[in-house]
Amino acid sequence: MSERIPCGSFLAFVPKSRIKDRKLNPRCFQSASITYGVKEGRLHYRSEDRRTYSYVQLIRSKYGAEAMLLEGCLGPDVTLVPIPRSAKSPDGNKEVFWPALKLCNHLVSEGLGKDVRQLVKRAVKIKKSAFCSPDERPDPDAHAKSMTLDLGAVGFIPPERITLVDDVVTRGSTLIGATILLRQSYPDLDISSFAWSRTTSGISTDAELLEASGPKVETIEYVDGELRRF
Repeated sequence: MSERIPCGSFLAFVPKSRIKDRKLNPRCFQSASITYGVKEGRLHYRSEDRRTYSYVQLIRSKYGAEAMLLEGCLGPDVTLVPIPRSAKSPDGNKEVFWPALKLCNHLVSEGLGKDVRQLVKRAVKIKKSAFCSPDERPDPDAHAKSMTLDLGAVGFIPPERITLVDDVVTRGSTLIGATILLRQSYPDLDISSFAWSRTTSGISTDAELLEASGPKVETIEYVDGELRRF
């Protein structure tokens, strides 16, 4: 089995535990603060002029509107599909905090998505990768087996283009797992992925982060059990 999808992201992310000195490396700290905020559903900030802006506006003002489209991962013609949490998805219409869904709705409001479809749900709780050692993290196949499609009414017609959306991408295991699940039913579906922030390796200072920062499109590849993000 092999899967390969593009993965766009806005920011390079350095966990606060890796930042050597907050005062000497404010860019690293800002990136971490924004990322943790997005994970908690905070998508706006108050500027020095006491006005409220979205983080999307902040990134757009710095890098430009074209960079925000991430080579087609986002855009007004793309249907956004939120990645489910590691916990089992609730039954019925029960509301729970779902960071990826909130992010999807926000991206659509900013003109970076056409609509939002909750096509992928978590049928069985799975280990949260952030709390696992590298060798204990669920692989894409485990993620695919823990998920199910929620296509709604009979006669479902898949969107022409979809982008799977998560808050942070590390290896991309969850994104590939959802891709595997979707392709089992729709092998020709045009699938991309997006995460607000991407993790970085070996970066702990502003000088190092500067070279890795900004909107970027990478590739996530899963071939013969080997997962790569590059």
